[in-house]
Amino acid sequence: MKKLILVVLFVVFAGGFTAYAQEQSGSARLESAAAQLDKMASTVVKTGAEIASVQVRIKAEKTFRNVQETEAWKRQTARLLSAPDFQPLQGTPQSCHTQGVYLGVKTDVYLTVESETNNFQTVGLSLTFSGKDRQVALVEGVTKVAGEKVINGYKINQINTCVIGKYGGKLKIDLQTEKCREILAAFNSTPVESLREDTVLSYSAYSPQIKDYILTNRNRMNLQVATHIDDIHQKTTVTVGVPIITVEY
Repeated sequence: MKKLILVVLFVVFAGGFTAYAQEQSGSARLESAAAQLDKMASTVVKTGAEIASVQVRIKAEKTFRNVQETEAWKRQTARLLSAPDFQPLQGTPQSCHTQGVYLGVKTDVYLTVESETNNFQTVGLSLTFSGKDRQVALVEGVTKVAGEKVINGYKINQINTCVIGKYGGKLKIDLQTEKCREILAAFNSTPVESLREDTVLSYSAYSPQIKDYILTNRNRMNLQVATHIDDIHQKTTVTVGVPIITVEY
């Protein structure tokens, strides 16, 4: 199967880009992310697509006073998410992972010890909530509730939201363009970069409606919309990401 990956998939713990955010509390940023996810999903549906999956990924960091405090947090978090204990990742002893289902939403948590100074440990966190077509509202709720509980005391560095939709049939490139422009217009966004091929289309844009942004070639960007043909299922996939797509498409 030919798989097209048009964006670099960022390493779980090391941010692949620098995200800039307006001054907001952690809870306010989580509220904004949930609201963005809701608008992204509803906009995709308005263009005629069916939602296939949604995702919210939160990256944050926190300094613990010692190893014991870090381990206590790990146990508490695993219990909160009804997940097994954290397990070290093979080949990376400073990193660990657990996975659970919280209120019906698949949840992945990765931790890595980024630095140690005088017993203090600075820990990086990657928390991902994933849902299917009928779980948009669930993911929104879990983002606000569980997200705030898990990252309590953490400094949020990045929040990424992604929505994947499916159109019936293999849309021609002109119709893919029309669908992408509908989504961009819903966010009152201005394209800053684009990629167009026979069966693949991608726009990077900046929307004043979205508070966070990244820089690409010195331009602000906080919205990415892409389409491609799914030859296996004879459908067209649309993927929307804020501030950038961080899933395969």
